Amino acid sequence: DNMSMSLLPMECSELVFNSDFALGNSRFWSKDGSAASLLEMQEFGGNSALRLTSRSSTSDSLSLNIRTGCIAEKERYLASAKVRLLEPKLNTVLECDRNARNGRNVCPRMRINSFVDIGLLTGEVASHPGGMIADMDHGVTDDGWFTVSGVFVGTRQDQIAERSLLLIGFGVRSGVDVAVDDVSITPL
Repeated sequence: DNMSMSLLPMECSELVFNSDFALGNSRFWSKDGSAASLLEMQEFGGNSALRLTSRSSTSDSLSLNIRTGCIAEKERYLASAKVRLLEPKLNTVLECDRNARNGRNVCPRMRINSFVDIGLLTGEVASHPGGMIADMDHGVTDDGWFTVSGVFVGTRQDQIAERSLLLIGFGVRSGVDVAVDDVSITPL
């Protein structure tokens, strides 16, 4: 339904498409992980955000193919997003432990998986430690959001990738909804 194709401009100042959901849709975004999870647009304080619900696994994440051909080896990039964790039944904001790397209170992180042509198959290459490029950088603000951010250095795999997939929410315990807004990856 509503399928279209158009040439996107080669603009590398922002690598994320539909980063703030201002048009009220989830265009370019999808879910990664179990088939049970669902993507929903939701309003938070008058701003549109994307929410991943019915998560049955810690690997259920929001995903987006970022602009290819824009990450250069040895160049620095800033990755950031506003993230909200929600308890689905009560729709209340949850906090997390930014120092936890596994377990119940893990905070969401941003991850890039680059896919490089390795012959007959295109293979996934974790080009950053565990693929992670950004972690939560402070606690929940008064409006219920916290920021995930980080600076990373482009690798050879990122530069030659056929496709680079951004994942947000990776590692958060199952059953918790993850909402995102203002997602960005920009050169420094």
